Amino acid sequence: MGHPVVALAAGQELFIQVTKVVANDTAPWVPQKWHVALNNPTDEPITTKLMRAMPIPELFVPEAVTVAPGEWTVLPQHP
Repeated sequence: MGHPVVALAAGQELFIQVTKVVANDTAPWVPQKWHVALNNPTDEPITTKLMRAMPIPELFVPEAVTVAPGEWTVLPQHP
């Protein structure tokens, strides 16, 4: 399917997990909900820009993020 969220070159070491947690296949009036997590497996902080690579209106992606060394973080999603 591809990657719905990508990082620019500075974030190439990040692991980005995007999961749809509420499907609207049988109820299209229910908004989609997403889980977006970032993991920095390196021993240095990573500051990068993220962007949606697919036109998913309900998927919120902050423009810039900093992920500490060894940090796993879940991005907040707006309703």
